Amino acid sequence: MSDIYGIGRALLFNALQFFHYTKQSGRTTKLVKLLVDGDRVVCATQAEARYLIGELKLHGKLVEVIVRSSERLDWLGHEFKNSGKTYFDHGWIEKYYLSSMQSQEKYLSSLVDLLSGNHDDKYETTKYKRDSSYEGGEKIGFNTGLLDTRE
Repeated sequence: MSDIYGIGRALLFNALQFFHYTKQSGRTTKLVKLLVDGDRVVCATQAEARYLIGELKLHGKLVEVIVRSSERLDWLGHEFKNSGKTYFDHGWIEKYYLSSMQSQEKYLSSLVDLLSGNHDDKYETTKYKRDSSYEGGEKIGFNTGLLDTRE
């Protein structure tokens, strides 16, 4: 375990608790009231999209509703040519945050594995290179000299 303090687990637990306690709190109603004709809403699942479409019909709103993954964002910007504001429904946002927290936990574990090892050398240099699959896609490299604390 790379997060020996349990910070990631605590954040995840609190997020799940928040999502649970905000059910039936009017989030969809708030979204529908914000929307104007020509806007679009991104949902994470077909079920969420169908429910939202039903609510939009009740309120007479002409809004585009699409279903897209919250884990893979390679679709962003490719299909939004018309005017109007884009919103994400609460289900999409919840899944996005949960996925992001879980990927950061995996990234931290990978980082610990990469930077750990045999430190018998008096002044060992550890090299780190961020993988291009990491969110943002940039490549960063740096060297850190480990300080010998043995006396």
